[in-house]
Amino acid sequence: MFVPGDAMKYFIRVWIAALPRILYYYTFDTFSSSRRSLQLLQRVLEYSDLNYPDPMLGSKGIAELFGKGRAKQLDVMLTGTYYDRQASDTHQLLKIASIAYLVKAIDAKKIFEIGTSVSRMARLLAMNAIQAEVSTLDLPQDKVEHTIGICFKRTPESNQTTFR
Repeated sequence: MFVPGDAMKYFIRVWIAALPRILYYYTFDTFSSSRRSLQLLQRVLEYSDLNYPDPMLGSKGIAELFGKGRAKQLDVMLTGTYYDRQASDTHQLLKIASIAYLVKAIDAKKIFEIGTSVSRMARLLAMNAIQAEVSTLDLPQDKVEHTIGICFKRTPESNQTTFR
């Protein structure tokens, strides 16, 4: 349930935590380069995501989603350049492993992804939901700088996926 006081406390904690980083990166180099500015924003948002629960949505561990003692012990597959921060935003291993676990645990049959980008996430979904039909949607190729689906189109899992 949304509580205005909790949201304000959350906002203040995030800014108190972020302010030293902002001041550190507050240099000509950071603001003269759009890439460095985006990297700074990403770091600030990551810090708040990892250190404070969201007051409106809350946070749950994977085991909590299935109920006490009902979470399955499953192996998930992670293949690709998830360590590469430059390729896309799917670089936090815990987050992507959690998504892989969820699609495998619920035995997903149909998956729809919005925002294909280079499609590392589409491949992750297809590798861990082997029987699933994965559909993914992105902007038209002429509207983006990257090649849509480049990390996925020539992989064994690509026959499960429809790019739109």
